[in-house]
Amino acid sequence: MPTSKRQGAPKSVPRLVKVIQENSPYFQIIIPNDVCNKVAPGMPSLFRILFTPEKNKDYFHELVCVTEREKCVVPVQAIGARALLDFPDQLYFPLCAIKYNSQKKLFVWNIGNLEARFQFFTQWHSSGDNSE
Repeated sequence: MPTSKRQGAPKSVPRLVKVIQENSPYFQIIIPNDVCNKVAPGMPSLFRILFTPEKNKDYFHELVCVTEREKCVVPVQAIGARALLDFPDQLYFPLCAIKYNSQKKLFVWNIGNLEARFQFFTQWHSSGDNSE
């Protein structure tokens, strides 16, 4: 009967998981009570991250999860304030006499929490019959 040789530890063995981070005044790992316990395959291990921003801006950080066999980098991103404009997807102009102006009011709302600037440009498209 053939036997297979296994190298390294088998995959069904619990592993010690360590979460490492660089010093940051904005992100802090809240370590659970059982942080030194090994984690069985397929089982979760919960780590909380405390985020303390000083300004309303984007923040980026990395956590490194390490076991006896693997190392995994987990990016952490906190999104700050954004301008968010809300306006109609389409404007409909009813039939209009040739060579007369037709106007439509366009309301634009900034529903975000940062100042916004915008410009609108139009392109002329003809949908009628141009033959005389």
